[in-house]
This record gives sequence, C-alpha cells and structure tokens, in this order.
Amino acid sequence: MSRQLASNAELTRMIQDRISEGKEFDCRDVKVESVRWHEPDETGCNWNWSVYNGPPPCYAVVSAIVSDLRRRYNLRDD
Repeated sequence: MSRQLASNAELTRMIQDRISEGKEFDCRDVKVESVRWHEPDETGCNWNWSVYNGPPPCYAVVSAIVSDLRRRYNLRDD
C-alpha cells in the first residue's frame, strides 16, 4: 500500500485527535509533542513519535494509534 504524505504538524494533530476521540478517558489528556523523521525502515515508513508524556497505561493506546498512522502516512520533507 502506498503511503500518503503529511507534515509533522499534520501527523501530530492526527495523533492528538485520535487520542482525544478515544474511549480511554484516562488517556484523553495525553500529549505527543511531535514526530521525528528517520530513514525509511523495513516497512518503508520514515517517521516515529518522539515525545510521550502520559501515564504508563496509555502508552499502549498511543502506540496503537501511531502504528496505524505509520502504516498509512510518511512524513513529508518540508
């Protein structure tokens, strides 16, 4: 599957929107500050999240959101 391109701000906003819309009420205030570029990995994705500030139980929630978005988007070179 071909990935769409998105900016750092767009990816960060998508992550935050999905966290905020989630059913995990204790996780709604978790913030992911930004994403960071890296050379494409074995899946072809060229980014990952860089800052997580939330309770440990929410890490899995945010990780699942990021994994889904990593399958669908690459970071645009702005």
